[in-house]
Amino acid sequence: MEVLPETPLGRKDDRFKAGNLLFSLRHLDTIGIVDPINNEIVWCYGPGILDGQHQPTMLENGNILVFDNGTYRGHSIAREIEPASGKIVWQYEKGEDFFSPFRSGNQRLPNGNTLICECDAGHLFEVTPEKDVVWDFWSPFVGQGPHHLGKRIHRATRYSPETVEPLLRPREDKIFAEVDRDGRRITTYPELIQLYQS
Repeated sequence: MEVLPETPLGRKDDRFKAGNLLFSLRHLDTIGIVDPINNEIVWCYGPGILDGQHQPTMLENGNILVFDNGTYRGHSIAREIEPASGKIVWQYEKGEDFFSPFRSGNQRLPNGNTLICECDAGHLFEVTPEKDVVWDFWSPFVGQGPHHLGKRIHRATRYSPETVEPLLRPREDKIFAEVDRDGRRITTYPELIQLYQS
């Protein structure tokens, strides 16, 4: 569920106004928007097009980016939808070479590229609007034990340096610590952050 931000589309069409809620019903192959003030569904999309989707997100331009898993189709598609018309204005697909039937996600980046998380393959990659892969990462980690889930990556989010830097600075006013049952300090998190930075 996502609270819709202010967008040009939302200023023109009340269905997409700031404060409405974007939701996903993956087992019904549907995304929609709820007006929480009037307690009504004002927009729906997906049956016959989407297939087990994840992470719909309203973009700054008013379009919706969604990871269409393709659970029964057999291949996944990252789609950008113009919600007022229902038109697909951009999509990334690679047939059977790009498939994660469950989980996964995508994020539109400030540079216009799209970060895609292909969960089951443990694959993160960034594609341009022209669909060129400009960065990718394949997880080398495989779970251990009888119930491991392979090398899956559930979801990924890219944060800007401006967002992360304040979190990495040591803070004198607040020290967060993990303690055991007897109240003894186990770890102070700023110390972990210092270790991470070195």
